[in-house]
Amino acid sequence: MVSCNASFGDKYVVEDLEIYFTPKNVGKHYVVAMADYFKANELLLDQQHSIQITSDENGFILNMVLDDDYKTLPVEQDNNLALLEADIKEQVFEGFNFRIQVCNANFVPIESPK
Repeated sequence: MVSCNASFGDKYVVEDLEIYFTPKNVGKHYVVAMADYFKANELLLDQQHSIQITSDENGFILNMVLDDDYKTLPVEQDNNLALLEADIKEQVFEGFNFRIQVCNANFVPIESPK
């Protein structure tokens, strides 16, 4: 189990939220700011859940795990995701390029229903 988690990056834990991140690409202050954002906006769940922050040539990426009951993000959730993405971009990443990717439990992106 430890070797599997290592591939997701370093881990920062706040309550039941595990935040994986790649320290080479994401400063720890962004990880702490994301944890604070989740707490302040009551996004922490009552059971263990995980997110991953990484980056590519286009900016920062938040990989959020989709509930196992869904194969794709429900279309009615697109607007909520866009609002969350815009708010996190400003509140956590200070306006830098940022996007949310919906992923499976292994942080592999899931195809959008569009």
